[in-house]
Amino acid sequence: MREIACLNQIGAYQEALLVCRSFEESPPKDFNRQRYHQLRVLAEQEHKMIEISLSDDFLSGKKK
Repeated sequence: MREIACLNQIGAYQEALLVCRSFEESPPKDFNRQRYHQLRVLAEQEHKMIEISLSDDFLSGKKK
């Protein structure tokens, strides 16, 4: 999550999206499943927010 936050901070939104997408369905071996699920949910939320921010409608100030 720190990496995603840092990339967002410097405006590297495409790179942040790639990190968000790197979370797989199953946690890596020897990783706490509950914690991984929490991180994955946060990454999905960040992914959605970045996509909204990058959308043409948002950037042009249009509202639906």
